[in-house]
Amino acid sequence: MLRMKNLEKLSLFGVAFALSTVGLVACSDDGGEDDEIGDEGTETDTETGTDTETGTDTETETETDTETDTTGGECPSHDPIDGAEVGAACSSNGDCASQVCVQFQAVPPVEGTCDETPADCSTRTFGRVLDFTTGMALEGIDVRVVSALGGAGDPVGAEALISATTDANGEFDAISDGQLSAPIGIVALAGGGDYYLAATGVAAPWDGASLYGPATAQRDIWALPAASLTAWSDMLGDDPDFADALPLGAEGGVVGMVRGIADGMPVTGATVLPVNDGSNAVIRYLNEAGDGFDGTETGPSGMFVLIKPGLGEEFDVALDGATQDLVERAGSASNGGAVFTLIFDIP
Repeated sequence: MLRMKNLEKLSLFGVAFALSTVGLVACSDDGGEDDEIGDEGTETDTETGTDTETGTDTETETETDTETDTTGGECPSHDPIDGAEVGAACSSNGDCASQVCVQFQAVPPVEGTCDETPADCSTRTFGRVLDFTTGMALEGIDVRVVSALGGAGDPVGAEALISATTDANGEFDAISDGQLSAPIGIVALAGGGDYYLAATGVAAPWDGASLYGPATAQRDIWALPAASLTAWSDMLGDDPDFADALPLGAEGGVVGMVRGIADGMPVTGATVLPVNDGSNAVIRYLNEAGDGFDGTETGPSGMFVLIKPGLGEEFDVALDGATQDLVERAGSASNGGAVFTLIFDIP
């Protein structure tokens, strides 16, 4: 179950890094070893002159292995786990033997259905794109799943590992071409038109290093109205701690929200806290009137802005003085061009 916990862990991206080379890799195979075995069989035939039948058998086995590798090969990340069969109800990928629970929203929770494991070691991503300020589902929004490092270093030019466009319900469903390989994690970039590019973490590596399982974990992907981002930058213009961090987006930054899992409604009175002492992060909360920011706690919108997080820095949220143990990692585009999102879901 440890690998599923790694898969389900979200907002993991402390990614103020340089752009990393990320792409697709073929599923693992043993073709090289089979060829070597075949060569050894040939040498034995030549030396003894009597093991023709054995040599023939070796060649036949080699051909069989090669055919298996061509169709996908072994893929431990996609092996079945203890869970429900295809067609059964589920609430997360970990509920399904296939590791694929098809559902298109995270909050409020909805019942999903276990589906087949993708072929060829591929990763399937699905969900919905929401307006960050209204929570409304958005049609016609382009979604690119990219390396977290690529999203941090060059979000506009980062290579798309999976691409999709939302339908009339704001939903998308797409699959990679083979197994994904990307360190740290992968993020979904959503934007275009009136929406500034926003990055939402969707999965951590299955193996803790770079390979991914059958399905991404996050279902709610965010798009940020460019007009709201501009207004927030203007509101923060007189804050000396933001002097070198504006405008938001062009200078990176994080926009966040604290919401309740049961109903998805914003939570008032929450504070975002760095996990470690000595943090240089600056956090401001959209006030009750929505016309400014302060450093106290979330207002009716549940929204906050965070800048200058440390590399891979972790944050938690407190409500009524009690820490919620909802540790998440903040990411930020080091060269600008995108805003990262940080969402805390209160049980």
